[in-house]
Amino acid sequence: MIGKRMTVGLLAALLVVSAVGAGGFPASVLAAGSSDDNDSRVTATAIAVNETTNSTLDSENDSDWYAVDLDEGQGFTAEVVHTNREDPSTAVSFDVYDPSDNRIGEAPFDRPINAYRTSPASNIAYGADVVEQDGTHYIRVEGDEGADYSLTVETDELDQYDPNEQPESATHIESGETVAGTLTGYDRDLYALDLEQGETVNVTGNTSAYLSLWVANSSVPSPMPEDYYFSDNYTVAYTDYMHGPLSFTAHQTGTYYFKVVTNAEESTLGTFFESSPYEMSVDVAGQNNSSPPTDDPDDEERNETPNGTDDSNENKNENDSTEPSSGVDDPERTEESDRTESDESNQSDETDEDSSDNTDDTDDSTSDESDETDKDSSDSTDDTEDETSDESDQSDDADETSDQSDETDEDSSDLSDC
Repeated sequence: MIGKRMTVGLLAALLVVSAVGAGGFPASVLAAGSSDDNDSRVTATAIAVNETTNSTLDSENDSDWYAVDLDEGQGFTAEVVHTNREDPSTAVSFDVYDPSDNRIGEAPFDRPINAYRTSPASNIAYGADVVEQDGTHYIRVEGDEGADYSLTVETDELDQYDPNEQPESATHIESGETVAGTLTGYDRDLYALDLEQGETVNVTGNTSAYLSLWVANSSVPSPMPEDYYFSDNYTVAYTDYMHGPLSFTAHQTGTYYFKVVTNAEESTLGTFFESSPYEMSVDVAGQNNSSPPTDDPDDEERNETPNGTDDSNENKNENDSTEPSSGVDDPERTEESDRTESDESNQSDETDEDSSDNTDDTDDSTSDESDETDKDSSDSTDDTEDETSDESDQSDDADETSDQSDETDEDSSDLSDC
């Protein structure tokens, strides 16, 4: 009898083991997401998009983990409702993690902290973000003991540029380009434009929504801090309402970033999940297309005017380049051209002959004048020599007079002695 009871007991034990499985818990509990089996990321309960999961936090330190697969570029929203709340002071909260275990999630500007947590005024916690990595994302739910809750995850299709939330994923644009995007309250569209120092940028926005545009220089860190706007440390321009033009000048060469966000005053729960289309056009002025100077001597020689080329040839080339050509020779115009060239040649010959005669006459006149000048010069020289000779004779006469004076003095001396 005892042996029979032992046999029955062993059979019952085997049936229990086969029912609960190797993990120690029934398969039905794993699917329901009990706090006893999904209290870590490794044991997270898989859920599907657009489906609602219900569960209970069994203890004060209980954490329930869920896993959901999301695609890059999608927008996702998550909502947790505290379904059995009677005391407004009790709360339920949740966090979202990407495949790299980074906590992610945006919130309305008016609820930057409490968005992912229920509050005394509301038993609903919500959050959303743009998916920047393909793969499994994780949601952790925490709260007061005994709190019943529901969890729902949904996805949205955004524009073709998403994800472009960070500098490394920013959409590159060019001057003259117009981008057409779609923005939600949790979306941050980032565009990149390469500029040279001194270039002026004119940005024109077109949207019926209240969107803001912020521009930053290349000092933006990557990844960016979780700021709704750009920091003043690298902001160069902004407009609160992207309905008109925005202009600025690049004070340094580099990549500039354009951030389109929902206007802060309009960023509320009512607009957080709404989609708003917009257009943004960018035009750059003051681009320097000139080539830098070169020290190559061959380039300088090519730029110099060839020897034997004068201004008349340059003018002729300019006139030739401005005259239209039909591509067919006109006989009348050709004959007239020949006659004109012949007349010009004859006139040139006559001009040369007259010039030659004038030159000969000028040479003869110059020769005669030279002969007369030489003759006058010779006569003047002869007169000068004659005058010099007369002066010499006068000098001789003066000498003779001096001799006579000496003789007179001697005679006077002899008479005095007597």
